[in-house]
Parts: sequence; C-alpha cells; structure tokens
Amino acid sequence: MIKVLSTTKANVPSVRQMQSADAILILGEDVANTAPRISLALRQAVRNKSFSMAEEAGIPEWQDAAVRNLGQDELSPLIIVTSSESRLDNIASHIYSLSPDAIADFGFSLAARLDGSDIEDEMVCGVADILSQASRPLGVSGIVSFSPDILSSAAKVADSLSNSNKEAMLSLCVSESNSMGVAMLSDEHTLSLAAVMEQLDDIDTLVILENDLSRRLDRSALQKLAESKVNIIALDVIENSTLNRASMVLPAASFAESEGSLVNFEGRAQRYFPVFEPARDRLPSWHWLIKLS
Repeated sequence: MIKVLSTTKANVPSVRQMQSADAILILGEDVANTAPRISLALRQAVRNKSFSMAEEAGIPEWQDAAVRNLGQDELSPLIIVTSSESRLDNIASHIYSLSPDAIADFGFSLAARLDGSDIEDEMVCGVADILSQASRPLGVSGIVSFSPDILSSAAKVADSLSNSNKEAMLSLCVSESNSMGVAMLSDEHTLSLAAVMEQLDDIDTLVILENDLSRRLDRSALQKLAESKVNIIALDVIENSTLNRASMVLPAASFAESEGSLVNFEGRAQRYFPVFEPARDRLPSWHWLIKLS
C-alpha cells in the first residue's frame, strides 16, 4: 500500500477533497465498514450533480431543501465493484458483484481500456466512458479483500486516468487506526507476525502491545503459541483472550488517557491528547515499554 501511494501519478485526496469528486469507482472495498468517514464523504460527493444543477438554476448551495428538491434522484456516478453487499449500494449508479480475482482482472482491463487498448467487454467499456468523461474522478480501494492484485489494479486505473486528467484521485482505505503509520515504520528488518510464529522456538519473551492475537492468527497458530515455552508480556486496555495466555499483564491507558500521534490514510500525522487522567496503575503503553527496557 505504501508503495502504491508513493508511486501513483494520481492525487491522494483528503476527505474534503473526496467530496468534490464527480465520478467514483470503488474497487474491492467495503468502504462503509472499513472507513465510515470516507463513506460519508462519498455520500456527499454523489450529490455534486444536484449542486451543479442548482448552480445553473441560480440556487445557492446552502439552500439544502431547494437543492434536494431540484436534484431529486439525480446523483453523480458511483460504481461499486465488490464481492459483497455494501451500505453504499443504495446510492450507487452501477453495482457489479465479482470474486476478488475477477475484481482485479476487471481493474487491469479497465486501465488498459483507459490507455486506449481495444477491450470489448461491455461492462469495462461503460465504466471507462464514465470515468474518462469526469472532471474529478476518484478511485477507492483497500485491503479488506487481502488481495494485492486488487490494489495494483486500482493503482493502474488511477495512473491511466492521470495520464489525461491531472485531477484524478486515488484513496486507499486502511483496516484500523494507525495501520498506515505501522506500515510506514516497516522495513526489511521488521518481522511479520507469520515470521514471529515460525521462530517461536528461538524466542524467549514476546511482548504483545495492545493486540488480541485471536483476531490475527488461525486456530492452529494459536494452539502453537499456547504450547510454546515463550514468556508473554501483554499490554492492553481491555480484557481479551490473549491476556489469558500471558505470563504478565500490564494495564495500558486508553487513547483518551494518553497522548501521541496517529498516521491516517493520507500519511498525515495527527496528534491526540488526554481528556482525563488514567485510572490507578494504568500507564500509556509507551511508558510501560520504557520501564521494561
């Protein structure tokens, strides 16, 4: 994901900039589930057609009732290509339900069509026409389907649009708060969770920082962890099944009780501050790490 965002020719928009899009393609991502704030921006964006109609009629945008009455069911194109139903389906102009592999193939074919290749697929041609005619097209994808090919195809579509439209945008949804920040910290020396599990026999102590491994590992991996001799030190805010396997549990302060920074989907660092004092014996995780080091 980091590579895609750092190399794409398309603009990586803020939430506010997404609201200016006049044609949107969602490729393999359940945006309403993974990124509710972006979902709200997309709902606002599909109203841009009614805003244009209101401007032509001399109705100011702030007169919401009049704008809605004029626009009625007129919405900007929203094309959703996913494997399951979405809460955005009710405002979509086109909905295509495909398997993850087929979604990736669709994206690559769409990019080829936008680049001028002779693609005969009617669905691909229709979407290509909509996106190429837009002034500010927006592509949205993410990692909900765990398919690198879908990400690659979304990047291809965005780059193809950018060749002829400098206003083209690409947004990638992340699964959890600060997922982007963690990805940016990763390098060739960083171990994946799968690599850690493979090296359990060589690990003496495992520190688990605010993470319930039952959400990350399958049953066999969890059983392997339970049967290993590794000492587990767990830091967390709420009780979970991982804590039951820990040799030591340290109570971590919540985000509302500590300060720090998160990196959002744009790669923008955002500070947060405590709103109340942590309960007794609770410390921010990074305080505990300093004490343990």
